[in-house]
Amino acid sequence: MKKALLFALLLSSNFIFAQFLTFDFAGAAGNEASLASNTNAVGVAPSTITRGAGISPQVNANSFNSTGFTTAATIDLTDFLEFTITPVNSTITINSITVTSERNNNNGPTMFVIRASQDGFATFVQTNTVQITQLHQLQVPLHLIPL
Repeated sequence: MKKALLFALLLSSNFIFAQFLTFDFAGAAGNEASLASNTNAVGVAPSTITRGAGISPQVNANSFNSTGFTTAATIDLTDFLEFTITPVNSTITINSITVTSERNNNNGPTMFVIRASQDGFATFVQTNTVQITQLHQLQVPLHLIPL
């Protein structure tokens, strides 16, 4: 079982690319404690997105919104979004992750990093941080992390 921070993932198997796990926040109030994935491919268990203890839910329609992010230059290990990717009777390889994020005010995070649990979140999966300004979408190659 591996964990990563993100909203949409892509699966590659035998050169076939497919979306295997997504979170669609349409209709959400934004302050839910957790939300279930809405698309789960065959061979991947449903997942739930949650927040770390360092951030709090906040109302913002059609989102999974959070407040209270640390604004210091160093990473606060309690400020995170988390979901689990669990293969069911199969092996999957993640080639890339597509992240869509939005910063609604000056109190939100200005950067994010992606980590996975194969080393207890000690190292970055994606070593570059990304500046978040307003609505932002990024596809991150992950160098074939096997799950």
